[in-house]
Amino acid sequence: MKTNKPKNNGSVFAFTLLAFLLFFVTCLGFMSLTVHNQLFVGRSAAEIAARSAADAGVADAIARMGQKTRIAPWDDAALPFVVDHSLPNSNATFSYSISGAHETGFTIESVGQFAGAVRTANALIEEQSCFDFGILVKESINLKNAALVTAYTSSDPTVGDTGVLIASASSDPDSIILMSAAAVNGQVLTGVKFDFESVSVPTLPRKKWPIHVTGNILTIGPAQSGEYAFVRVLNADETPGVLEIDGGHVDLHVVGGLIMGRDCEIRIKKDSSLTLYLGGNFISRDAAGISNENAVPADFILYGTASEKQSLDLKARNHWYGAVYAPGARIVVRANGDLHGSFVGASFEMKSSGEFKYDTALRNYGESRLVVKRSWRQPDAAPSPL
Repeated sequence: MKTNKPKNNGSVFAFTLLAFLLFFVTCLGFMSLTVHNQLFVGRSAAEIAARSAADAGVADAIARMGQKTRIAPWDDAALPFVVDHSLPNSNATFSYSISGAHETGFTIESVGQFAGAVRTANALIEEQSCFDFGILVKESINLKNAALVTAYTSSDPTVGDTGVLIASASSDPDSIILMSAAAVNGQVLTGVKFDFESVSVPTLPRKKWPIHVTGNILTIGPAQSGEYAFVRVLNADETPGVLEIDGGHVDLHVVGGLIMGRDCEIRIKKDSSLTLYLGGNFISRDAAGISNENAVPADFILYGTASEKQSLDLKARNHWYGAVYAPGARIVVRANGDLHGSFVGASFEMKSSGEFKYDTALRNYGESRLVVKRSWRQPDAAPSPL
C-alpha cells in the first residue's frame, strides 16, 4: 500500500521562522527602549545635577557678597568669582561671575556642569537697608490729624522731596490709618515682604553700675560706651536730670529698660552721636525729651533688641531727629516740632500733627542685608519675579 507523506513541512518551518523573527524584533525593541530609557534617565539625572550645581553657585555668590558688604570701604571692582568649584561628594562643578554696582544692584550668572550637561542660573541681588522705608511696620501705622509725610536728604539739602514709602507687612487694608487731613507724599503699601531680622548687638565692655542720673547733668563720652543693666534719668524736686552725650560717638547696650522722668532729657551735643541698643521699654514722663543738637537723624539710632512686646514712648523737646529699628516694638512718638528720620517696628503711632520727614540719607546707615529681587534660569526668555 502506498502512504501519503505530509506536504506542510515547509509552511511549518516558515511559520516558525516568522515567529522567531517577530520574537527577535520584539526583543530588540524592548532592548532599544530600555537603552533609550536608561539614556534618558542618565541625561535627566545629569541635567538635574547640573541645575543643582548652578543653584549652589548662586547661593555661594550671595554668601560671599554678604561677607563683602561687611568690609569697608566697599569696592565694586573686586567682586567675587569662582571657576570650576566642585560640589562636596559629587563630580558636579559650578562657576560664576558677578556684575553690577552697589547703587544699581548685582547680577549673578552661575554655570553648573555634570557629565556633559550644562545649566545656567541667574539672580539679581540688591542691598536692603533696615531704613529703606520712611515708616515700616509688621502690623499698623496711625498718623494723626493733619500729619504730613514727606522725604528729604540731610546730607544734601539741595535735593528736593523725592517721595517716601510707608508700609505694613499686614495685608489688612486698615493696617494703615490716615486721620483727617493727613497726607503722604509718596506710596502707602500693605502686604509688603520684609525680613524683620533681629538686631546684632556688638560686643561692648560690661559696666558694673547702671547709668543713674537724678536732678543733675551727667556727661558721658566714648570711654563710657558699654553694656549697662538699665538707665534712669530722673528729676529731683524741680530739678530735671540730663544725660549728656559729648566728645564723639557713644554706643550703649541697655539690657533692661530706660526711664526718663518729668522734664528730663537725653541731650546729644554738637559733633557727637549715640547708638542705643535697648532690651527693655523706653518710658518718657511728661515734658521729657531727646535733643539731637546736630539735627541729623543718623546721629541718634535706637535699636530695639527685644523680639516682641517692647514699648518705645519717645518724645522730643522740639524737633525729633533720629532713626528707630525695633521689629518687636510698639512705637509712639511725640514732638513739639516736626519728626525727621525713619521708624521700623511692630506698630507706629505719630501723636503730633506736624510733618514727618523721612531722611533718605539713612539708607547708608544701620543694619543691611542682601536680598534676591529676581531669579531665573536660562534658557528662560525673561526673568520671573520671586
